[in-house]
Amino acid sequence: MGRPASRAWLDEQLAIRARRAYFAVAQRHVAARELALRTTSDGLRLVQQPVRELRKLRRQHQLLGASTLREANDWLQRQGIAGDQLEMEVEFETAAASEFGLKILPGPNEVTVIGFNASHNRLFLDRSHSGKTDFHPKFTGVYEAPLRARDGKLRLHVFLDTSSVEVFGNDGEATLTALVFPGENTRRLEFWSTPSMPRIRRLDIWKLNSAWR
Repeated sequence: MGRPASRAWLDEQLAIRARRAYFAVAQRHVAARELALRTTSDGLRLVQQPVRELRKLRRQHQLLGASTLREANDWLQRQGIAGDQLEMEVEFETAAASEFGLKILPGPNEVTVIGFNASHNRLFLDRSHSGKTDFHPKFTGVYEAPLRARDGKLRLHVFLDTSSVEVFGNDGEATLTALVFPGENTRRLEFWSTPSMPRIRRLDIWKLNSAWR
């Protein structure tokens, strides 16, 4: 018996406009996902997780144990972790922080922000300054999904591709997917928080091989 699965579809009409404006390769669907039902604090919910076959694309695994965000950022810089095809799994302790997350920084004045607002129980993705955004007035914006921390912890699973960002919160209880069109500089990663810093329990990062080769 097969597994229930689906794909996320990326802003189809905006992708068409982007290809016309910038001759970019804007794929309209991304990683395949397994579907399942899970009992949560809010009741029975449909969850989505990346299919396990995607693990075959992993290479150059980097692991960081318990650390502060500042220590994690120093580690990212020392390890030279950057690129256009990356996978990240990170677990935060959320008790001390109200808002925190990850910035994807492709170059000067360009940033895609992934964040969690603990006060309002919201996962969000902000692509307002992600790169090329001027081809359509509706392309910029902040996208949100409801999500609660579990026992004071939050897990994020992030896939970064050439023109897409995918975020899975708490093993697929919330998901966000967006097109992005950054400049040609290599993208680096940076953790952020306000006003106080959460701690990272564990951070795993892989560079990814292309699924098309």
